[in-house]
Order: sequence, then C-alpha cells, then structure tokens
Amino acid sequence: MVFLAMGFAFLAMDDSLMFHERLDYAIHSAFGWQETRLSDRIDDIIVGFYAIIGAIFVFCSRHYFRFSTRFLNFAKYSLAMAFLMVACDFSPFFSFPAHVSQYLAHLEEWAKIFGGAFLLIGLLCALEDASKLKIIAPQ
Repeated sequence: MVFLAMGFAFLAMDDSLMFHERLDYAIHSAFGWQETRLSDRIDDIIVGFYAIIGAIFVFCSRHYFRFSTRFLNFAKYSLAMAFLMVACDFSPFFSFPAHVSQYLAHLEEWAKIFGGAFLLIGLLCALEDASKLKIIAPQ
C-alpha cells in the first residue's frame, strides 16, 4: 500500500511540477537534439511507461485486491483510459485534420479525468468490500 500511495503522490507531483516534460527537455539537451515531431513525443512515451508500471503493479498486487473484483475491474478501466490518453497524445505525430486533432486533444483530457476517477472509485469499492469482510491490510 505504501507503493500505491507513493505512486499517487508522484503522479500528482508530476502533473503539477511537470517531471516528464523536464525529463524530455533534459534528454533533448543531453543529446543535443532539436525538437522534431518524433522527438517531441518523448514525454508521451514517459507517460506511457507510467501506465505500464501501473499495469505491472496492479497485476503483481492483485492478490491484495482479490477480495474486491470491483476494484480489479475499475483498475482495468483506469489503465485502459491511461493507454487511450497516451494514444491520443500521439495524434500530432499523424497528419490529422485540425478538427480531428482538436477532438483527440479533448478526448485525451477526458481520458485522464475518467482514468483517475475509475481508479479512485475502485479504491473506494475495495475499501467498502474490505470493511464488509473485516479484512485487515497485510503488513
């Protein structure tokens, strides 16, 4: 549970302090790269790795949440939204018409909001299920 809390804290700090954007800038500076349409997507790849790490964490920790199938379902929805968000963020790499790119930019933001909401709802469901079953968190 400590890792889950640390992960949430890191994601909240990343959103406000822009860690992945700064890492993207540092990579460009370290290699002396000029930003191109392709290299500008490095921060999106970093966010994609966040989603992969989240998926691995949920998969490896599923025995902690086995009692709450509702949490596992909401975690799957949340990870799907994370991958949708990253996919939408890659849309500028393709030459879509302006109105499609604008739609995908809005879809990216909504996927971020719904992904977070699904995860929080899932955690509330797990908390409710644990209280009904009188489950004590493992140490």
